[in-house]
Amino acid sequence: MLLPQTAEQDFLPTIPAKAARRFTTMATNAVNNLVQSTVAKLKKIEQDMVSQFMERDNQIRDFIRAIAIGEHILMIGPPGTGKSLLARTGCSYIEGGRYFEWLLNRTTDPSALLGPYSLKAMEQDRFVRKYDGMLPCAHVAFLDEFGKANEPVLNILLSILNERVFHNDGKPVPVPLRTLVAASNEWPEEDGLQALVDRLLFRHQITRIKDPAKRVQLLKMTVERRCNIYKAKHPITITLNELEALSEYVNTIDVPDMVYRAFEKLLRTMETEHGIIVSDRRAAACIKVLQGEAALNGRTQVTLSDITAVNNVLWERPEDIPKVEEETARLADPFTLELRKLVKRIDEILASSTNIPDRAERTRKAIEAKVHYEEVINKLSSLAREAKDSGQDVTRIVEQQRRAIALKDEMIRSCLGIGTEQTETESPV
Repeated sequence: MLLPQTAEQDFLPTIPAKAARRFTTMATNAVNNLVQSTVAKLKKIEQDMVSQFMERDNQIRDFIRAIAIGEHILMIGPPGTGKSLLARTGCSYIEGGRYFEWLLNRTTDPSALLGPYSLKAMEQDRFVRKYDGMLPCAHVAFLDEFGKANEPVLNILLSILNERVFHNDGKPVPVPLRTLVAASNEWPEEDGLQALVDRLLFRHQITRIKDPAKRVQLLKMTVERRCNIYKAKHPITITLNELEALSEYVNTIDVPDMVYRAFEKLLRTMETEHGIIVSDRRAAACIKVLQGEAALNGRTQVTLSDITAVNNVLWERPEDIPKVEEETARLADPFTLELRKLVKRIDEILASSTNIPDRAERTRKAIEAKVHYEEVINKLSSLAREAKDSGQDVTRIVEQQRRAIALKDEMIRSCLGIGTEQTETESPV
């Protein structure tokens, strides 16, 4: 029986406000320390994997992003390009991480993924699967020939990938899966696969190693792997609790309205100018990718620079990749183009006000140049403030602002013969 509201409140223990704030601060600091430690470990794991896999830096980076936020990857490419090895190696860094792998085909029975039915339970008209060691127990999984999955398997995978559950005897069973790596030799074209493909957030086109020197390095590494040299050299591990804490922390990362608007504009640009349509589900999932990227870079707020993290999320066909990369690069660093224009303007002003033999003409040009320099300096000040507010590095902008101020001051001294004082508006940011 519930107590009356006043009696229930009186019954609950009270904590002094000062002590409560102290406990809250201690808890926040503990979470921050755990997250920082986890991020540092993931960076080391990424570096370690990059040292083992040739020409797979982008795929490894997205694998780290995927396990950090609990998303999935689709890798498209020919057999023998290390797709399963990458997934297996990535799972080996997770303490207690369970790995599942299977090659799909048109006749794959769901029991290959979920385990067989219990004969004992069937005697009682119950359909209970014995799934120990199967996909529902895995933290990282690899499914090869993904494009050949049949309809029963597809229906099972939909709930596992999205809701993280599978139904056993009609009851939903939670699945601990963090990341599934799906592989296919070609882009899955069948209509029945599209809903499932849409749930594989990151996409990668895998090719064979092209650099001869790196191919030689790969051959050497195969010998070292057989001798377990890498296992002895790289004892880096991360716990499931640490990954879970990081996932929860990612959800708290702030996303400014400016980023939402910029990302929505990106989606419109890709659809209207390039014909690349992103589903609402993927668009929403992209925000989590941006939050994860900010967390992996040690920030508590998403900036425009994080948008390049969705390069391999937005494309629909491999031929779309250059278009997506161009658009995200333009959005991630919107200040570079304007800075280039202003630098060009500085060079034009400098050229127009130097090497003029006639003194009167030189004075007239110097007065004009002073006005133009001040205009550019003010624009650089505004650009630097906008870039700083967006979390961008303003070093290059400030350098050009100081250069413009120095050129203006030197011109005034040499051409007009008067001293200069730096105004507040001309002060570098």
